[in-house]
Formats: sequence, structure tokens, C-alpha cells
Amino acid sequence: MSLRIKLYFIVLLFSAASCAELPKNYLTLDNREVVGFDAIFKRIKDKRVIFVGEAHISIEDHLVQLEVIKQLHESGKKVVVAMEMFGDKKHHTLIKWSRGEIGEAEFMREYAAEWNVPFDYYFDVFSYLYGKGIRMAGINADKGFINHAAKNGLDMIGKEMRGRLKLSPCVDDPRYERLLKVFSEKTLHAAELPHFCDAQRIRDAIMAVNIVNLLKSDDVSVVVMLGSAHASKYAVPKMLLQHIDVSTAVLLPESFRLLAGQEIGLDMTDYIWY
Repeated sequence: MSLRIKLYFIVLLFSAASCAELPKNYLTLDNREVVGFDAIFKRIKDKRVIFVGEAHISIEDHLVQLEVIKQLHESGKKVVVAMEMFGDKKHHTLIKWSRGEIGEAEFMREYAAEWNVPFDYYFDVFSYLYGKGIRMAGINADKGFINHAAKNGLDMIGKEMRGRLKLSPCVDDPRYERLLKVFSEKTLHAAELPHFCDAQRIRDAIMAVNIVNLLKSDDVSVVVMLGSAHASKYAVPKMLLQHIDVSTAVLLPESFRLLAGQEIGLDMTDYIWY
């Protein structure tokens, strides 16, 4: 891509960011009431784990994530932000950057090696976390490991690891399998990765265990930033509750309806914004 084209896309992105606003409407799935963000925050503020899903290139979704983090922090909560965009082996990168031990250029290189979404979409979130000294934790599985699983299936996972993750195949959870089937049909993964669903199930199980480890450290409120399919109740939240009895809330963007290919109910999320 030429420098001129790169600059064009950067200008487009910042133009969109300048126009983006925090979504005003939030549908509560328990009573089908449309309320504002403040009403939602009152409902979720005391939950130990708050999943805020995203379409990775949606500025509005990242504004919701940022607002949840801001209001929790300003209310006096000890917040940890768990991130899909960094693997669980990259804690040292997040720690070093938050302490000022590595510069922005090195941090950006580490980010680019982990995540293929332009950093600009997450810039405001990372700036706030850095400025307020809020702890960040990578929770994703190793990319190479998941790619290998997508080609070879669950047979590559030993009994000990399966037991530790409380992992079962996709066919044992039809709702999860159906969601991932629809998702895979709308991506480029499925044709080359015959075990895509099981690989994503492994990823979700690893992220759930990593969140459990964050909860064990001290009395923190964990905000989880991850893609909407992973954030839905069928995925990481369900797997988390297999390991620990903890209060949770799930917030998803309206775009998840298209991703799921069906109407969204309380079995998938607690709230939808639009």
C-alpha cells in the first residue's frame, strides 16, 4: 500500500472518530426497556466481570468500552482491563509500557505483532488506561497454537489441559456451534480451517481461565474487551462460570444481530446498545 493511500485511510479514520458519539440507546434484555448509559451503569457497576463486546473496527463500540472503564474508575473501583488483542504471554509488554519502561514506538510494534486491527481504533482506550495507571492484562491464546488447533482439532489437546480448561468439543454445545458456524460463514476462516469452531472454543476456554486468574489476585472489577462472538453468554462468560461463581454482565453492540444471524435474547447478552 502506498504512503498516499495509507494517509488517505488515516484521514478517513480520524474524520470518523471526530464524528463518533457514545451510543444513546441501551436495550435491557430482561424487561425489553430502552434506557440511557447512566441507567445501564447503575445496573452493572457492582458486577465483578463486565464483558463489553466489540466489532473491532467500530469506533462507537470502543467508546462504550471506554465509558464503562472511566465510570468504574471514577467511582473508586479497582479496575483491571482484560484484552483480547494481547496474548497471555505478553503481560510483560503491557506492564513495561504502563510503567514507562518502553516507548510508544516499541509498544506499537508489539501491538502490531499481536493484533491486525489499526491501533487508532483503540487509541483513546489505551491513552486513558496509561494516563490513569489502570492495569491491563492480555488474555488471548497464542496465535500459532490456535491456528494449529483450527487445522487439526481437539486431538492436539492433551487430557490434562482439557481438564484444566474444562474443555468440551463444539458438538456438545449446539448453541455455541450454531453461533460459530454463522460467524465462520461470514469470515474467510472456515474453508482453510476445518476445525475453526473447536479452535475458537479452545481460545474462549483459555481466555476464561485467564480471567479467573485475574479475579484470584485481589478484589478487582474486570472489564473484558473482546469481539462480540467471544463476549456472548454462550462463549467466554459461560466458560468463566464453569470455573468460578462470580457476578457478570454482558453488553453487546447491535451489530451482533447480524453476526449471530438471529434475534438476540437474554440467553446471549444482558444489554444491547445502538
